[in-house]
Amino acid sequence: MKTIKYFAMLAAVAATALTSCNDAKFEPIENGIYIEQASTITGFAQQIQSKTVAGENVSVPVTIRLMRPAEEPIRVFIAADLQTLNEYNEAYGKNYQMLPEAYYTMKTEVTIAAGGTSANTDLVIPDGIPDGNFAIALRIAKVEGNISPAGNGNKIIYLLKSSNRQTAVKLKPYPNAKAGCLKTSLDMTLPQWTVEYWVNFEDNGAAGATKMAAAWDSAAAGTRPAESGGPGWRFYVFAREAQPIAGLSGMTFLFYPNGGEDKGPSMQFKFRGENIPSQLGSNLGGFLWVGNEWVHMAITYDSSTNIMKYYINGVEGTFSNNATEYDEIDTNPILWSSMTLGSVGSSAAHACENNLCMQMAQVRLWNRVLTDSDIADNMGSALAGDEAGLVGYWKLNEPAGSTTFKDSCLNGTPHDLTGSANGGITAVVDFSNPNATE
Repeated sequence: MKTIKYFAMLAAVAATALTSCNDAKFEPIENGIYIEQASTITGFAQQIQSKTVAGENVSVPVTIRLMRPAEEPIRVFIAADLQTLNEYNEAYGKNYQMLPEAYYTMKTEVTIAAGGTSANTDLVIPDGIPDGNFAIALRIAKVEGNISPAGNGNKIIYLLKSSNRQTAVKLKPYPNAKAGCLKTSLDMTLPQWTVEYWVNFEDNGAAGATKMAAAWDSAAAGTRPAESGGPGWRFYVFAREAQPIAGLSGMTFLFYPNGGEDKGPSMQFKFRGENIPSQLGSNLGGFLWVGNEWVHMAITYDSSTNIMKYYINGVEGTFSNNATEYDEIDTNPILWSSMTLGSVGSSAAHACENNLCMQMAQVRLWNRVLTDSDIADNMGSALAGDEAGLVGYWKLNEPAGSTTFKDSCLNGTPHDLTGSANGGITAVVDFSNPNATE
């Protein structure tokens, strides 16, 4: 009975409302003004756009629009809006700075003609903005005419990213890998972490070259598949237990240039450690390897859930159990004892006597688990060094002959890498598209 009475009451209220509407005099809707590319809703959900500035000028259309046609010409003035940017930073824990006006151009006054509903201008951002977290926040600052902003649509923020263009270090230790490692002590206990980096596995050898461990690849000439390059092919990259990244206590990331033992061409990697499930020790995952191409690697771990994930070129990888995350890993303590680049297995048979041939750039260590979008959106961009959660940041863009490689992280004490980089440096690489042929 209560339900019937409730719906009867709603019907009565609705009938009264309809009667009132029929008796009311319709008033004209007041006009309003807004930025078409923004949203009229409250908050920042759709007030934000990301723009990458890479290689050429970026032209961003900005459309000023009325809700209904103008009765007379309407002049509109647009201005930088530091207040809104500060509010966004505070609301989301960001640290974007307003891009100085010297780095962009825009016509800040537009006129909507009588009878019209919009006027356009372009925000032009030339190539070459500074590295760091920069943004351009705009607001409709003044309107000549009795017209008010429509909701929250009178402002917009463009978050800017500059593509990362830099040289990169070539790691080719000689006469042995341990003498050539780049290393620093960290001693960081990180219950959550992400490590990411760019690496290029060089292919500088030719079939028939001297092998580092003949017992590991003893096939006679002509018996290897053509795509493998012939006997000893895998050694032209580096030793089978090479470690581009090392230093995590209780866990080792091993890279095999030919898919473990005989599955090539691929670059398999797997984990080794006292707390690593045995099935991961045999095969974690891998990706198609092409010599002299840059690859972005990222691995995340959360000790509260024991979940680990890995990403290749910003795309989440699949583990040997066909899952996209692994939840049986227990590393305790979660200690990054050091950051070491360019190591190999301790066995003499795996010693890298003359081939740890790889290039590296943009090594980043975080004390949090980066999201899929964090990794994909930022892997080709430069960082300011003060991003939330960043605890180590090695650009590896020092000139040839350098033996110290700067930690550009601004959150706490920097940990510079030291060692030999006798492989020299690369030409400048644009990491927004590092394998471009033009």
